[in-house]
Amino acid sequence: MIIPDKKPFIFGLWALFCLCFLFFSYTPVQALNSNVRQVKVKNNPTVYYLYQAGHRKKAYLNADTYLDYGNQWSDVKTISASELNSWPEAKLIREKGTNGIYYIKNNKKTLIAAPSDLREYALANEPVISVSQTDLNQYLTVSNVQNSGSGASVTKARINITNDLVTSTDNTILTGSTNNLIGLFRFNSPAQVASITSVTFDFGGLYNGAPLKTLNIFDENGVKYNANMIVRNNDNQIIVNFRDPVIINPGEEKTMKVYLDTNSSLNSNQTIRIKIKDASSIISNLTPAASFPLLGTEFKLQGGGSYLGLIRSQKVAISSNSVVPTGTYLIGKFILTEDTGHEDVVVTDMIFRNSGSAGKNDWENFSLALDDQIIARASTLNSKNDIEFNINYLRVTNGVPAVLTVTASTKTDYNPGVTANLQLTNLTSTGTNFKISLSPQLINLDDNIVLH
Repeated sequence: MIIPDKKPFIFGLWALFCLCFLFFSYTPVQALNSNVRQVKVKNNPTVYYLYQAGHRKKAYLNADTYLDYGNQWSDVKTISASELNSWPEAKLIREKGTNGIYYIKNNKKTLIAAPSDLREYALANEPVISVSQTDLNQYLTVSNVQNSGSGASVTKARINITNDLVTSTDNTILTGSTNNLIGLFRFNSPAQVASITSVTFDFGGLYNGAPLKTLNIFDENGVKYNANMIVRNNDNQIIVNFRDPVIINPGEEKTMKVYLDTNSSLNSNQTIRIKIKDASSIISNLTPAASFPLLGTEFKLQGGGSYLGLIRSQKVAISSNSVVPTGTYLIGKFILTEDTGHEDVVVTDMIFRNSGSAGKNDWENFSLALDDQIIARASTLNSKNDIEFNINYLRVTNGVPAVLTVTASTKTDYNPGVTANLQLTNLTSTGTNFKISLSPQLINLDDNIVLH
């Protein structure tokens, strides 16, 4: 939709003003009240209608329009220029009794094609004035004011997207590895609050097989976005659906740092790169604007099995209900090992899901301990009702198993008899040499612990 330029609306011909000026009072109204509707300023023939409910002014384009409403010239009150200037110009009108909404400017009108246009053009909160058919007909109907020789396009409410190229050592990604920074995208909204609910990332390059495993996306502060990933290897896509919409306030910028986990079944000497293909790749309340496609750095794929460390986690059964000396329940035991011998691996995050019956109303104050030394705590379950530990420091060395235990306290109103059956669903690790690692091997088993 293209919107006309803003210019003064002039009432009728000067000659008409000369015939009618005797009917106008030249004593300015000092304090407008809700009964004042028709106004002008001294030495200017333009007469305005004041829409009190929406605090907007709209000029009459000629005398016929003014009189069509049954107005009398004696109704017009003279007010000060400063008083008139305090009323914003009307932007939206509709013929009384109809649904079609028009944007007006420069004596021209443009039909709003769809309700979504009101949001996209930052008009959603603009009041709509009902007018007569005669009044509406005075405006020239245009669809593109630029073609009429005057006017300019409106500034559309949009979300702008740019990307930064990412570089690493030799721009190489190792197959079977985790947390490879592959793309960095910036989103900003200049005029309106933006809400992003989904982004589809496409992948190009010269590769065979199914290279994509999953993504992890972090904001500019290093906080991970809460999102669900749909991997579509046949289409070379990963669809990111944000559980909590990404909100961008006017003038604010949000960053998405995209980290890729790759599958191990890839050949060396191939390439891969991330991209946002077009505007349809982003689901938002505002129109995406960018120089599409937004292409990331092209990386070489190399076999990672000969270089990277690998964490293997094995759940161990707990033979009986154990209450540790602190008065909390022992609800899980896991042994971590690094089996390749290539490098030590540092574990930074672990997420456990309970497949038993205990829920958020039953337990709290979770602890993760290494050899009875607590290395992480979580006071409550996260938003997905999982136990998520951000670990202070855990380095796993080849040939030295790390024995981890998980404990929890019951709440005062818990349901006796509920069960804990922890499954390690996510482990984030970083090799000490290459700052990435192979995807971990997570071996779980069913082991129900009853909370008496």
